[in-house]
Amino acid sequence: MQIAVNLIRDAVRNRRLQFWKRTQRDAVDLDEASEWVRDRAPSPEDRAAARQQVASIWNVVARLSERQRTVFLLHFMEGMNPGEIEAITGITRAAVKVHLFRAIHAVRERLGRTQ
Repeated sequence: MQIAVNLIRDAVRNRRLQFWKRTQRDAVDLDEASEWVRDRAPSPEDRAAARQQVASIWNVVARLSERQRTVFLLHFMEGMNPGEIEAITGITRAAVKVHLFRAIHAVRERLGRTQ
C-alpha cells in the first residue's frame, strides 16, 4: 500500500504533470481570445478591390498578342517553366523568355505599375 501512495505522490510532483495542470488552469477561453485576434478574412472592400484588380489584369492580358498571352497564361496560370512551355508550344526557349518578358512589361505598363 505504501508503494502505491509513494507512486501517487511522485506522479503529483512530476514536472510534466505540473506543466499540464498549469496549462489547463491558465488556459485562455477561445471565445475571449477570438475577440482579441484580428479576423484574417478580407473585408468586403478588400474583396471588391481584388476583384477589380483581377478584372483589369484579364482585360490587359486579353489585349496581348496571341503568343505573349499564351506564354503568360502558361507561366502564371499553369505554373510552367520556359522549358515546359517550349515543349508544348514549339516556340524556342529564348523566344518564350522574350515573350514572357514583353507580356509582363506590357501588363505592368498598362496597369500603371512600371517596375
